[in-house]
Amino acid sequence: MLRHRSLAWSGISLAALLLAPCPAIAGPRLASAPSLKAVPVPPRPGELDGTVKRTDGAPVSSFTVNGVRFDDARGVFHVLVPPMGDFRMVIRCEGLAPSVVHVTGASGKKLRVPEIALGQGEDVFGEVLDAATGEPVVAARVALADPPQIERLRLIRPERLSEAATTGRGGYFQIKRAPRARILLVVHHPDYLPEFVPIDTKGARPTVLMHRGGGITGTVRGATGQPLPSALVTAVSDVVGDAQEARSDSTGHFELRGLRPGQYVVLARASGAGGALDPQPVVVAEGGVASVGFLARGARMRMDLDADEGGAARSPAPAPRKRAIMDLGADEGPAAPAPTVRPAPRPAPTPAVRPAPRRTSKKAPAARPAPTQAPAPRKRVIMDLGED
Repeated sequence: MLRHRSLAWSGISLAALLLAPCPAIAGPRLASAPSLKAVPVPPRPGELDGTVKRTDGAPVSSFTVNGVRFDDARGVFHVLVPPMGDFRMVIRCEGLAPSVVHVTGASGKKLRVPEIALGQGEDVFGEVLDAATGEPVVAARVALADPPQIERLRLIRPERLSEAATTGRGGYFQIKRAPRARILLVVHHPDYLPEFVPIDTKGARPTVLMHRGGGITGTVRGATGQPLPSALVTAVSDVVGDAQEARSDSTGHFELRGLRPGQYVVLARASGAGGALDPQPVVVAEGGVASVGFLARGARMRMDLDADEGGAARSPAPAPRKRAIMDLGADEGPAAPAPTVRPAPRPAPTPAVRPAPRRTSKKAPAARPAPTQAPAPRKRVIMDLGED
């Protein structure tokens, strides 16, 4: 944080710089001027004014804003703020609770915050318990920090707003002179994972559950079962917001510790496996160790090429492939159509008696034999069984 100061040129005349002759074109021979690249000009910072007073209305004559001390009988301060983005101010005074103010930067504008009141704040009481057993956790360190949103810890450095307290034999703690606002409770113990709990200092007493976490262990192997060393293994969980990575040793073994309980996706990448292997879903339990194994498929393994006498690399001859022929029988073809049913003919009337005709010696033509039907072709299916 810098105090506001006026900028002025010292010992340099702007007109002299503009009117000075260019040495590149002096003399009988003209020289080409060097090409200049345009440099973007940063935007102007904004200005912010404010006043710090006690809760009874009396001005605070000595205080700090983000570590910069101000001594003013009226409690007035003047600072520069970034031209854009969110800007956090922490105002502190000895014997009083700190105050946090968030301001959105405005390039070249003058801003003024409302009057900031510092008082005794709130006393925060709470307890820390083991998540698995419910027993109190002794000697845990507890403190308050800003910002209260856990997801913003990736973008903003946390600012501690209180002295660290220590839990006693019953797991209870007390933090004095806490700001009256939503804030982040940070709990740390060497035997547990750190916990970040958003709380309201004016709300109910918080209870923090400490987790010992779990782990994931396994082995990365190639398609033929050989261990793959130096494989990068990463476990990611969007549910609990945790991730960790490690590399396999000379035997292909890897181990991930200190993971929060929940559902994870484990990824592995090995140079001997041709890239990334198939991801494996794993559930990590409190205090447990999940086991997972990676086996590279043959299609992803790198093939070692032999070198002939000329030094050129040649690929090994492909192994003969197996084929199986399966006889499915004759094709029966479509089913024959059903015969047509015709009604019985009506009886004819009795004809008149006539003399019988004379017999002739001609014989009736013999019926032709039905042609023999050719057998239906049989079906065959060829199946490729792969390499021997």
